[in-house]
Amino acid sequence: MRVVEALISALLVAGLYATMSYGLALIYGVMKIINLANAGVMMLAAFATFFLWQTFGLDPLVSVFLVAPLFFLVGALLYIGRRRVPMTWPLFAAAMLGLLVALVIGLEPPVIALLSYGVIFLSTRRGGTGWRRITRLGDPSYGIYIYAYPIQQLLVHLRVAPNWWILFLEASVASVVVGYLSWHLVEHRALVFARRTLRRPAAETVARPDLSTAA
Repeated sequence: MRVVEALISALLVAGLYATMSYGLALIYGVMKIINLANAGVMMLAAFATFFLWQTFGLDPLVSVFLVAPLFFLVGALLYIGRRRVPMTWPLFAAAMLGLLVALVIGLEPPVIALLSYGVIFLSTRRGGTGWRRITRLGDPSYGIYIYAYPIQQLLVHLRVAPNWWILFLEASVASVVVGYLSWHLVEHRALVFARRTLRRPAAETVARPDLSTAA
């Protein structure tokens, strides 16, 4: 019974993640801009809300009036300084070292900031042989994004991991496998269907004669 409850809870959270990704898809579909900060800022705000509740006992319904304007400002500052944040390998190495120290000490805010820098740095690299090898079999990123949390929660309730390191490794491997399966079974087929659907109206418009000109 607890497994069923965990799956339902995890699916609800995954639905929240999917809802967050709709904004990313809408921005890219309409403006052709890849807005990576959309869900990221929302997750940072969620972590900040949890931190305020855990540390100061501030009710999330009250802290939203503080967190929402604060992270609106954070998003605006990220946009203004988007080209001023250096993305270099030495800074990435320093961020990962700081992340390891923060994990060992148990400081949550530095973990969020340093991990965010690392993810953005790796996601903006171009032309790397390693990335080509990873994406040669497909793009598992969206599947990992959606299914990582349900998989992690399922592993927690099944108690198959003796510590959080093993849990992290097990959830990571399982999420990547499910991400590739999701790409080939869902996302890739959906993209092919969308392309075919969008081509049909364009082809019909070209093939259809202009009646006003003919008249």
